[in-house]
Amino acid sequence: ALEAMEIEKQQALKEMQAEKDQAIKTMEAEKQQAIKSMETVVQLKERQIEAKSLEMATKQCQIDSKQQEVSLRSTQLEEKVASIRKIKEQTRRLQSYILSNEPL
Repeated sequence: ALEAMEIEKQQALKEMQAEKDQAIKTMEAEKQQAIKSMETVVQLKERQIEAKSLEMATKQCQIDSKQQEVSLRSTQLEEKVASIRKIKEQTRRLQSYILSNEPL
């Protein structure tokens, strides 16, 4: 009877060890799956950050382009104003010359 109890005890220990090993394997598999899920989340977040970064760079390029356009228009306006002033000065000189040479 003692021998039968020892065999039963050994069998029970083997079953418990097998259950423990299986539980460890299951937990390890779940852990690996959780790590993969977190890696996927991190990759998605990195892609979102990259997309936002590209979006901001694009907007900055658009802003730079608009600033160059405004600068060009400003330069063109300054040139037109200078040209108009020159024409006004030439007109004033011509009027002065005509008036000074007019017979009385």
